[in-house]
Amino acid sequence: MFKPRHALALTILGASAVAVHIAAPALTIEYFAVHIAEAEQVVTDCTAGKKAGRECDNAKTALDAGKARQAAVLPSSNRRIPSIMDSGESTQRRK
Repeated sequence: MFKPRHALALTILGASAVAVHIAAPALTIEYFAVHIAEAEQVVTDCTAGKKAGRECDNAKTALDAGKARQAAVLPSSNRRIPSIMDSGESTQRRK
């Protein structure tokens, strides 16, 4: 015999099964490497406690890797282009 409490149990079981299938997988490091602004937002949300889990780790890893690549390609701000003045020669022309 079918009882109302069985209906409630089946409804709860069905809803939790649907919820499991709806949950999206965490975005990858490769995704965040291409979508830097989104990675920055995710890291901000994770730091604020609004998000947690693998997606936070992936976003942070992608940002860290991007910063490392940028540092390897771009010169440091305290470096300057060498000039003639660096050679120690006088600025006056010799006759």
